[in-house]
Amino acid sequence: MRQGNDQSYKYIESVFHPDSEKWLNIRRAMAETQKEGMSLSPVEAGFLQFLIRTQGIKNIIEIGCFLGYSALKMAEALPADGKLTTIEFDPTFFAITKNHVKNFNMEEKVQVLHGDAMQVLKTLQGPFDLCFIDADKGGYLDYLDWAEKNVRKDGWIIGDNTFLFGAVFSDEKPAGESTKRWQTMRIFNERLSDPKKYLTTCIPFNEGMTIAKKLF
Repeated sequence: MRQGNDQSYKYIESVFHPDSEKWLNIRRAMAETQKEGMSLSPVEAGFLQFLIRTQGIKNIIEIGCFLGYSALKMAEALPADGKLTTIEFDPTFFAITKNHVKNFNMEEKVQVLHGDAMQVLKTLQGPFDLCFIDADKGGYLDYLDWAEKNVRKDGWIIGDNTFLFGAVFSDEKPAGESTKRWQTMRIFNERLSDPKKYLTTCIPFNEGMTIAKKLF
């Protein structure tokens, strides 16, 4: 579970987005994997909930779900007739997520699919109100291509980790980062910055979150 670099995250979480015991159980499960940094923080999840509730979002596709924390947080913000579909490649994470969805009694609202994201996406068709991308970073342009075809006009495309751990700040590929991931994320952000197609900003959460309203 990633956090900010100062006290702001802890303060915002404690005042505006405190997690109950059922959410803490998922966070403990994530900590046991030693990969909890893959998940949104409660503050980031709270922002997505705010967006969902204020923008009338009902149909969400999430690409990459880890143990389901972000999926369940977004689903919690959906109206009674809302639906969220999430995709996970790792079979262990997929099974754990399915169990979390069951424990939250959200099986009617949350569909968890297993497999390679692009292969699964080929079986799905929009229009979706929101596409949340949080999977393999080298695949972000493929996911964006799909989202442009399957997210409705005035819908939302959101990419997580769009700072690529600081790599996008450099005009040359940083040591230790792959060329594909670095180029992909820079192009992803540049494409979403096109004012003719999107109304976009990037929230400077710890790892960056690019948020675009699709205008076409």
